[in-house]
Amino acid sequence: MLPLVVAAAVHASLAGDALDADWREIERLARAVGREIHKMHAFVRFRPAQDEKGAPLHVAWFEPEHHIVRAASGFF
Repeated sequence: MLPLVVAAAVHASLAGDALDADWREIERLARAVGREIHKMHAFVRFRPAQDEKGAPLHVAWFEPEHHIVRAASGFF
């Protein structure tokens, strides 16, 4: 992914060029990450639980395909 971003930054004229394969890949990855963030917001459900001392807490399980937890966590 990083080489694609560097290539796009070096060749600013490629930004938005629908015929450039690297730019299409960047857009595809951006859409996939956006969908993943949406799925996290829409489908993560917290359940009540207790820690080992009996204090209440809430837990949820979500296994994203991309590194999105930091970007999506502000929603919660």
